[in-house]
Amino acid sequence: MEPWVRSHDDISRSRRRSDYARRALDYAISLAGKLAGPAKLHIVTSHDEAYVSERMMGHISVEKVQEILQKHSESILEPAVEAARKAGVDFETEVLIGHTAEAVAARAKSLGADAIIMGTRGMSAVSNLVMGSVATKVVHLAEVPVTLVK
Repeated sequence: MEPWVRSHDDISRSRRRSDYARRALDYAISLAGKLAGPAKLHIVTSHDEAYVSERMMGHISVEKVQEILQKHSESILEPAVEAARKAGVDFETEVLIGHTAEAVAARAKSLGADAIIMGTRGMSAVSNLVMGSVATKVVHLAEVPVTLVK
Protein backbone atom coordinates (compact mmCIF):
# COMPACT_ATOMS: atom_id res chain seq x y z
CA MET A 1 0.00 0.00 0.00
CA GLU A 2 1.08 3.57 -0.56
CA PRO A 3 1.96 5.49 2.64
CA TRP A 4 -0.96 7.91 2.46
CA VAL A 5 -3.45 5.04 2.36
CA ARG A 6 -2.54 3.78 5.83
CA SER A 7 -3.52 6.99 7.62
CA HIS A 8 -7.06 7.35 6.24
CA ASP A 9 -9.81 8.03 8.72
CA ASP A 10 -12.35 9.36 6.23
CA ILE A 11 -12.68 8.62 2.55
CA SER A 12 -14.83 10.88 0.44
CA ARG A 13 -16.07 9.88 -2.97
CA SER A 14 -18.44 11.11 -5.57
CA ARG A 15 -21.29 8.89 -6.69
CA ARG A 16 -22.85 8.91 -10.16
CA ARG A 17 -25.00 6.21 -11.70
CA SER A 18 -22.41 4.43 -13.84
CA ASP A 19 -20.16 1.40 -13.98
CA TYR A 20 -17.21 3.69 -13.24
CA ALA A 21 -18.83 5.01 -10.09
CA ARG A 22 -19.71 1.50 -9.00
CA ARG A 23 -16.11 0.40 -9.46
CA ALA A 24 -14.98 3.44 -7.45
CA LEU A 25 -17.43 2.55 -4.70
CA ASP A 26 -16.23 -1.06 -4.69
CA TYR A 27 -12.62 0.15 -4.46
CA ALA A 28 -13.47 2.54 -1.59
CA ILE A 29 -15.28 -0.23 0.30
CA SER A 30 -12.36 -2.60 -0.26
CA LEU A 31 -9.87 0.02 0.90
CA ALA A 32 -11.93 0.81 4.00
CA GLY A 33 -11.86 -2.87 4.90
CA LYS A 34 -8.05 -3.02 4.63
CA LEU A 35 -7.25 -0.02 6.82
CA ALA A 36 -5.84 -0.70 10.27
CA GLY A 37 -8.04 1.86 12.00
CA PRO A 38 -11.67 2.83 11.62
CA ALA A 39 -12.67 4.27 8.27
CA LYS A 40 -15.82 6.09 7.28
CA LEU A 41 -17.02 6.51 3.73
CA HIS A 42 -18.78 9.73 2.83
CA ILE A 43 -20.79 8.77 -0.24
CA VAL A 44 -21.99 11.82 -2.13
CA THR A 45 -23.78 12.86 -5.26
CA SER A 46 -24.53 16.37 -6.41
CA HIS A 47 -26.84 18.44 -8.51
CA ASP A 48 -26.95 22.08 -9.53
CA GLU A 49 -29.04 24.67 -7.75
CA ALA A 50 -32.74 24.45 -8.54
CA TYR A 51 -33.69 26.88 -11.28
CA VAL A 52 -37.08 27.77 -12.69
CA SER A 53 -37.22 29.98 -15.76
CA GLU A 54 -39.65 32.90 -15.86
CA ARG A 55 -41.69 30.95 -18.38
CA MET A 56 -42.18 28.07 -15.97
CA MET A 57 -42.74 30.05 -12.75
CA GLY A 58 -46.51 29.86 -13.05
CA HIS A 59 -46.35 26.08 -13.46
CA ILE A 60 -43.81 24.91 -10.88
CA SER A 61 -42.13 26.47 -7.86
CA VAL A 62 -38.42 26.49 -7.07
CA GLU A 63 -39.28 24.53 -3.92
CA LYS A 64 -40.95 21.78 -5.97
CA VAL A 65 -37.93 21.59 -8.30
CA GLN A 66 -35.65 21.35 -5.24
CA GLU A 67 -37.80 18.53 -3.87
CA ILE A 68 -37.68 16.66 -7.18
CA LEU A 69 -33.89 17.08 -7.45
CA GLN A 70 -33.41 15.90 -3.84
CA LYS A 71 -35.53 12.78 -4.37
CA HIS A 72 -33.73 12.00 -7.63
CA SER A 73 -30.34 12.43 -5.97
CA GLU A 74 -31.35 10.19 -3.08
CA SER A 75 -32.43 7.51 -5.56
CA ILE A 76 -28.99 7.72 -7.19
CA LEU A 77 -27.43 6.98 -3.80
CA GLU A 78 -29.61 3.92 -3.06
CA PRO A 79 -27.37 1.29 -4.74
CA ALA A 80 -24.33 2.73 -2.95
CA VAL A 81 -26.12 2.60 0.39
CA GLU A 82 -27.07 -1.02 -0.23
CA ALA A 83 -23.50 -1.97 -1.17
CA ALA A 84 -21.96 -0.18 1.84
CA ARG A 85 -24.45 -1.79 4.23
CA LYS A 86 -23.84 -5.22 2.73
CA ALA A 87 -20.07 -4.74 3.15
CA GLY A 88 -20.51 -3.64 6.75
CA VAL A 89 -18.53 -0.41 6.40
CA ASP A 90 -19.32 2.77 8.31
CA PHE A 91 -20.72 5.38 5.93
CA GLU A 92 -22.78 8.51 5.52
CA THR A 93 -24.52 9.80 2.43
CA GLU A 94 -25.06 13.36 1.37
CA VAL A 95 -26.52 15.26 -1.54
CA LEU A 96 -24.35 18.24 -2.46
CA ILE A 97 -25.79 21.23 -4.24
CA GLY A 98 -23.68 23.12 -6.76
CA HIS A 99 -21.19 22.30 -9.47
CA THR A 100 -19.95 18.79 -8.77
CA ALA A 101 -16.20 19.36 -8.79
CA GLU A 102 -16.33 22.42 -6.56
CA ALA A 103 -18.89 20.82 -4.24
CA VAL A 104 -16.91 17.58 -3.85
CA ALA A 105 -13.59 19.34 -3.20
CA ALA A 106 -15.16 21.78 -0.72
CA ARG A 107 -17.02 19.04 1.14
CA ALA A 108 -13.92 16.85 1.37
CA LYS A 109 -12.07 19.82 2.86
CA SER A 110 -14.82 20.61 5.37
CA LEU A 111 -14.98 16.95 6.45
CA GLY A 112 -11.23 16.74 6.84
CA ALA A 113 -11.30 13.76 4.44
CA ASP A 114 -8.03 12.02 3.79
CA ALA A 115 -8.78 11.20 0.17
CA ILE A 116 -11.35 11.39 -2.59
CA ILE A 117 -12.16 8.30 -4.62
CA MET A 118 -14.31 8.75 -7.70
CA GLY A 119 -15.13 7.13 -10.97
CA THR A 120 -14.11 8.61 -14.27
CA ARG A 121 -15.25 7.83 -17.78
CA GLY A 122 -11.73 8.15 -19.07
CA MET A 123 -12.35 10.61 -21.89
CA SER A 124 -9.67 11.07 -24.49
CA ALA A 125 -7.10 13.80 -24.00
CA VAL A 126 -8.75 15.90 -26.72
CA SER A 127 -12.25 15.55 -25.24
CA ASN A 128 -10.90 16.35 -21.80
CA LEU A 129 -9.08 19.40 -23.14
CA VAL A 130 -12.14 20.72 -25.00
CA MET A 131 -14.89 19.87 -22.50
CA GLY A 132 -12.97 19.29 -19.30
CA SER A 133 -14.12 16.68 -16.85
CA VAL A 134 -15.45 16.69 -13.33
CA ALA A 135 -12.65 14.32 -12.31
CA THR A 136 -9.95 16.61 -13.72
CA LYS A 137 -11.46 19.60 -11.94
CA VAL A 138 -11.60 17.70 -8.65
CA VAL A 139 -7.93 16.74 -9.02
CA HIS A 140 -7.04 20.42 -9.45
CA LEU A 141 -9.31 21.73 -6.68
CA ALA A 142 -8.85 19.10 -3.98
CA GLU A 143 -6.31 19.51 -1.22
CA VAL A 144 -6.14 15.74 -0.61
CA PRO A 145 -5.12 12.82 -2.80
CA VAL A 146 -7.67 11.93 -5.48
CA THR A 147 -7.94 8.38 -6.76
CA LEU A 148 -9.70 8.03 -10.11
CA VAL A 149 -11.18 4.64 -10.85
CA LYS A 150 -11.86 3.80 -14.48
